[in-house]
Amino acid sequence: MWLLGVFAGLALVLAATGIYGVSACVAAGRSQEIALRMALGAEVRDILGLIYRAILLPATAGLAVGAAAALGLGPLLKAFLYGVGPNDPRTLLTSGVVLLAISALAATAPAMRAALTDPAKVLRRE
Repeated sequence: MWLLGVFAGLALVLAATGIYGVSACVAAGRSQEIALRMALGAEVRDILGLIYRAILLPATAGLAVGAAAALGLGPLLKAFLYGVGPNDPRTLLTSGVVLLAISALAATAPAMRAALTDPAKVLRRE
């Protein structure tokens, strides 16, 4: 069980790193659009919402597919589970909330960096 916990933690760190990379790529790829929006009067919360939506919508869709797969394949793993049922709603809900929180936390730094950039510098650069 200890080894499974270590691997689960490692998988969570790798997932957070991947989400951070994707959100940084999204923010960098849309830098001109973000700068133009800011030059036209968009506020920091608008830019944050733009980046968060670009990251959290696919994460939510992936979570829904994963939950459906877990519900469908859970009975096959019943022999490996101890103290919890294969379709335990509390466990599925907790893991989903933790994954969404990790996704939001991983997207925070690139979203803040995109929202706090100087639009004039970005528009001059391109």
